[in-house]
Amino acid sequence: MLQLEKTPKRSSATIRKDLAEKAAAEHRAKGGEVGKSFEKNLKRAREEALAVLNKIKKSSSASTPGASAGGKTMRISGRLEKAMLRVDGLKRPYSRKREELELDLKAADQRVTDAETAKKGAEEAQKNADKSAKQAEETLKKTQADLGKLKSKVERLEKNAAQAQKNVAATLEAEQNRLVAKSDVDNDARMKIA
Repeated sequence: MLQLEKTPKRSSATIRKDLAEKAAAEHRAKGGEVGKSFEKNLKRAREEALAVLNKIKKSSSASTPGASAGGKTMRISGRLEKAMLRVDGLKRPYSRKREELELDLKAADQRVTDAETAKKGAEEAQKNADKSAKQAEETLKKTQADLGKLKSKVERLEKNAAQAQKNVAATLEAEQNRLVAKSDVDNDARMKIA
C-alpha cells in the first residue's frame, strides 16, 4: 500500500494540461495564433485531465489511490501524451513550413527581379546592336558610293593617260621627223660646202 504523503498531489495529466495551457499562452503572447487543432487538442487534454482527476478522487477511498483506474489512467495519460506531442509538433512544422515558404517566396522574387534585369539588359543590347548595324550600313553605303566615284576617276585617268601616251608618241615622232629632216638639211648644206 502506498503512503499518501509520498504520492503526488497532482497527476501527470494535470501537469501536462498546465504545461499545454502555458505553451498556448506564451504562443499567444508572442502574437501568434493558436490553430483550431491546437485548441481541440488542448480541450481534449483538459477533459482527459479532469476525467483522470475525477477517477482518482473516486478511487481515493480505495487502499491505493488510482489503483482501480490504473489501466484507464495509463491509457488516458498515453492519449494525453500523444495529444501534447501533436500540439507541440504542430507549432514547429508550421513555423518551419512558414519559414520555408517565406524563403521560397524571397527566392522566387529574386528570380523574377533577375529575369527582369536580364530582359532589360537584353533589350538594351538589342537596341545597341540595331544602332551599330544602322551605322555600319550607312558607312557601307558611303564607302560604296566613294568606291564608285573612285572607279570612275580611275577609268578617266586611265583614258587620259592612254591619250597622253598617244599624244606623246605622236609628238615624239613628229619631233623626231623634224629633227631628222633638219639633220638632212644640215648634212646637205655641209656637203655643198665641202
